[in-house]
Parts: sequence; C-alpha cells; structure tokens
Amino acid sequence: AKLRTIRRHFIMSIRWCVYLSDEYEKSYLVSNFQQILLSLPNYEQLEVQKFIYEEDRLKSLLSRVLQRLAVSYILKIPYNEVKIDRTAWNKPYCSNQKPHWAPNLNFNVSHEGDVVALAAESVLIVGIDVVAPLCRRKGPPVNAALHIERLRCSFSSFEMDEFAKASSQDNSDDNDINFARDQSITNLERCFQRFWSLKEAFAKLRGDGLGLSPLSRACFGRPLASRIHTYTARVARADQWKEKDAIEEVEASVRDTRNGEEEKKCWGDEEEKSKARGKNKAKEEIDCRETEKSRKGKHEESLGSEIQNELLSIFQITGSKMESATVSLDGVFIPEVTFRIHWLPMGYCVALALGPPSLIVDPITKGFKTSCQKPQLSPMEVETAQLESKNGSQMFQMLSIKMILRMMKQRGATIEYLNE
Repeated sequence: AKLRTIRRHFIMSIRWCVYLSDEYEKSYLVSNFQQILLSLPNYEQLEVQKFIYEEDRLKSLLSRVLQRLAVSYILKIPYNEVKIDRTAWNKPYCSNQKPHWAPNLNFNVSHEGDVVALAAESVLIVGIDVVAPLCRRKGPPVNAALHIERLRCSFSSFEMDEFAKASSQDNSDDNDINFARDQSITNLERCFQRFWSLKEAFAKLRGDGLGLSPLSRACFGRPLASRIHTYTARVARADQWKEKDAIEEVEASVRDTRNGEEEKKCWGDEEEKSKARGKNKAKEEIDCRETEKSRKGKHEESLGSEIQNELLSIFQITGSKMESATVSLDGVFIPEVTFRIHWLPMGYCVALALGPPSLIVDPITKGFKTSCQKPQLSPMEVETAQLESKNGSQMFQMLSIKMILRMMKQRGATIEYLNE
C-alpha cells in the first residue's frame, strides 16, 4: 500500500523517445540549437560541439537535455540545479541528494538512426539501447547476414543457432507477424536487433560498457513474446506540464485533509463514537458506511476531475509488440535482471534492462554505485520494484522538440529566445 501511495504522488519511472526523421522537427531543433546549448554547463557544451556532423551534435544535445529534464521531474528540483557526473566508463549519473521516493534515481540514454530514447528509474538500475534497422543507418546498405558474420565473436553458439533459424524462416512461407511494420526488415535482421540491443542494454545497466568483453559472455535466452499489444504512445500537451507538478504535490495533502475532516464528521470524538455504538450499533454502522461511501465518491470525483485535466493526449501505433528475455553471464543465470524489448515505429528496436544496484560495476570509490541511497535491495524489494516498473514501462512518451523546449522553461531552464 505504501508503494502504491508513493507511486500515486511521485514520478517513479520515465520512458521518452524523440524522432528526428521529420524535417520540421529537425529544422526546429537546428534553429534553436544555440539557445538550448546555453542551458547546459560549459563542459557539456564543449562535449556537444566536439562532434563533426550536425546530426551527431543534435542527438548529443537532446540526450543531455532529456537527462536533466528526467532528473528535474523525478526529484522535483529546478532544471539548473541538476548535477550530473560520469563514471570511469563515461556513464552519466545523477549526483544530487536522493529523496526517499527515489533512493537510487538513475537514467540511461541511447540514440541511433533518427531516434533518441531515455529511460529513468527510481529504485532499480536501468540500461537502454536502440537498434535501428539497417536500411535507416548511415552509409551503404549492409546485408544482415554479413553484418552478423562481422560481429560473430559477440554472439554465443545458442544465439548463432537462433540466427540460423530466423534465416530459414525468411526462406520459407511461414514468416511471423511483421510487427516492425516494414516489409524490408527480415526475420534475420529482427533477430539481430533483439540480441544486439539486449547485450548493449545489459552492459549499460552494469555500467562497464566495453568492459563487458567479449559480449558473447552474456548469453540471452530466446525472447518470450507476450501477447501483441496495441502500442499506445502518449504525447503530452505542452500547456499541461505547468500544472502537473502542482497537482502531484497538493494531491497528498488534499487527500489527508479531507480524510481527517470526513472521519471526524462521521465518528466525532472517541466518547461520542462509544455512545453511538452503545445506543444503536447496527444503525451506526449503516450510517457510517453510507457516509464513507459518499465521502470516497465525492473525493475521487473531485480528484478525478483535476487529474483528468492533466491526462496526456493519446495517439495509437498499432501492431507493436513487447517481448522479454533471460540472461546468463559466463554460464551463470541471473534471475534478478528483467528485460523488455519494445518495437517502435519505422522498425526501431529498444531493449530495456532492469536490475538491482548490486550489479553495478564501478571502479571509482566515490562514483555511480555510491550515489545510490539504497545499494542493497532484498529479493522482495527487487520483485516489487520490477512489478511497479513494469506497470509504467509499457509505453514510451514520444516528445516533440517544441514540447521539450516548453518543458525546459517550465522546469526553470534559462532559454532567452525561441524561434517559433
């Protein structure tokens, strides 16, 4: 019950993605590049400007802005007060003081092709990786089989067998549902996207990145496809973000106040309650139940009308599919890590890895792992956190550039001028 209450009043997890495939979105970001860049610390501005190609600079800028926005929303602090450091393997992490509702706040970002994706968690550690279809990558077209052969040392024998099965399916008439909605993407390529995104997400969860070498050490079981979901992506109306935090902060105090007032009206003080029970216990119980029912109905209706105003506008992307997988590292099964594979529009595969802080590999004494306020979680806490995260991780919010700019302003970022 306590976890449900915390989840109701605080943002526990975030799933965001941004598409730059639209020319309008890209041009809008380019026109506001300098203004957004100035919202970052000087050292991060230099890191963004090191990239030679414009697309790389844009994705680097977006990833850093999304990190700060995620921390700002979860910790409920201004954008300019967010502190982000990096580990020896260049993994960014939040170094702000963590509150009780987000003791292990962390995030992870991945970008490839035209997509930038972020995942943030309050208790568990998260790793994310985006794998674009080969047809949407830079450079000349690459055959999926040739691409897998080049990376053969990164895959286990079981995974290579899965590639062989997928290749045989491409040569038969019994192909599975093309949930990527792109007829040019073969079963073999989708199989590669699954396994590669899982390996990268697991390595990013641990925090060692290339330190997990070779990647064949991590062997993934065949992804278990859940039922096909109608993948619902939520797009927040920009003018609603201004009121969302206020409603979340006030909702708890409003509920507690109303509960106390109505309970006092129903029962009175302890002496009156005792007398009422002595005179007519049956009538008192009936009256109390009716009053409680009426109180809850009015209370929920009142809060519901407020929250209803903050609901995100929805558009649907049909035919998407979410899968899960298991992992063994150096032949040892790791049950406390859960994986979720999301298939986004245009054939993009996004893998999420969730696990306890004990899996973090950080050589620095004062680093990412020590920033966690609760580094040791019991099996029950891990299971509960995974369940809570699962309830909130089945959809990505797809953000527009204009929305991101307004979110930054709402969180107190310094942006002098916007080119509308």
